Amino acid sequence: MGVVKDFNYQSLRQSIEPLLIVRTDKPNWYLQVRIAPQDQRSTVESIVGKWKDYNGGTTTDYFFLDRKFNELYISDEIQSKLLTILSVVSILVSILGLIGLSTFNALQRTKEIGIRKVLGANRGNITLLLSKDILFISLLASAIAVPVSFLAVKDWMSHFQYQVDVSYFAILIVIASALLLVFSVIVIQSLKSMETNPATVLRNN
Repeated sequence: MGVVKDFNYQSLRQSIEPLLIVRTDKPNWYLQVRIAPQDQRSTVESIVGKWKDYNGGTTTDYFFLDRKFNELYISDEIQSKLLTILSVVSILVSILGLIGLSTFNALQRTKEIGIRKVLGANRGNITLLLSKDILFISLLASAIAVPVSFLAVKDWMSHFQYQVDVSYFAILIVIASALLLVFSVIVIQSLKSMETNPATVLRNN
């Protein structure tokens, strides 16, 4: 009858291929019905009942077309959920490790912090003292993680015919957020160290 615009009728992992839609007199035993989203259950039951009435009581199976298409991406959805869970767990473990590392670092340098406070060091100096080593480790970890993540994403996207470019701005946002989180934990630990009386620290050590 005519030519229509290209459309995906298979998984997005495959490119759009030529398609010929033919109308014949042969029955295909499929009845396509578009129904309203409200009260779908009773609508489907009514359609199935009418089908039985007009088809000699023959039972029928039905499915929703959108769910049929979604089945093409079940593996991707499972992978996405697993990666999300693993990412959350990794972030929580990293935060706990960061808190433990910054606490251990502050305890190891308690006497040094006390002496610096006596000599007039302010909160900024103490924060810089406690943060420079950990921030260096965080930058080094980011330098390793970013290329690995970039290559992993590019490899995953290579399985699809239609791709988007990886946003470098998004990568910068992730790195900045991670460094901000690290710095926030260190600042909190530094404030706790500043509250300690230098005389008590030096006397006990």
